[in-house]
Amino acid sequence: MGNDNSSAITIDVDRNNLFYYSGETVSGIVRLNITEETLETREIYISLIGEIGYTTTRSALNGKGGSLPRNEYYKIQFYYKKVSLSESSITQQEFIYDRGRYAWLFQIPLIDNLPPTINQPDIFPRVRYFLQVVIDKSWYTSNIKYKKYLTVYPRVNLLENPQCLSPSIFEFENRTDIKLKATFNKLGYVSGENIQFTLEIQNPRKVLILHSNLSILKCYQIEKKIDECIVYKTILPKITSGSKYTKLLKDDR
Repeated sequence: MGNDNSSAITIDVDRNNLFYYSGETVSGIVRLNITEETLETREIYISLIGEIGYTTTRSALNGKGGSLPRNEYYKIQFYYKKVSLSESSITQQEFIYDRGRYAWLFQIPLIDNLPPTINQPDIFPRVRYFLQVVIDKSWYTSNIKYKKYLTVYPRVNLLENPQCLSPSIFEFENRTDIKLKATFNKLGYVSGENIQFTLEIQNPRKVLILHSNLSILKCYQIEKKIDECIVYKTILPKITSGSKYTKLLKDDR
């Protein structure tokens, strides 16, 4: 809840999980509770903002003739949609709200082909989306702001990417002649599907394999920074030389 000494703001959206696909509409209600005195404002509005955050490192003088690495943080706004809830006119420069409760409905569309949410909203690098309510007050007083973070993912039609629906085979061999062969029935999946593949291990020198780790990574590039993070990790059961293993993984996002 956003608030100052005399008012409180909440945003209620049309779903509990705060998850949206690009092309959908974010709708809900803004509630304002003025608890003490009257509120004077030039405008009350809500906006939907998409923002990229990243860091760079440069050398800075340390005052002793040397230099130290210094991180610089950047935030770039790439998406902005504003809906005015109440605004002044030519004849009325300010609104005055008495003590009480107020509510406004809103609808804000998401365009197609938006980048996905990446990392938590307070972590760099990141791609984040949020709703923000602003009570625009007089120039000599501070504005009141309140944010609510959303998760946004692009809507992908796999039928438009037939290469993602074809079977694929990946092979790898290390220095001890252990060969891995993974066969996927396809490479494109949507949320809720099972990821199915078969793993074959050839170990002609009978090297002791303690365990096999399976990880799914999410890779991304923001500005010049390329990074990856693990979204799923498990330990496969023991597989003997020449055997096959079939695994079903639930894709929840």
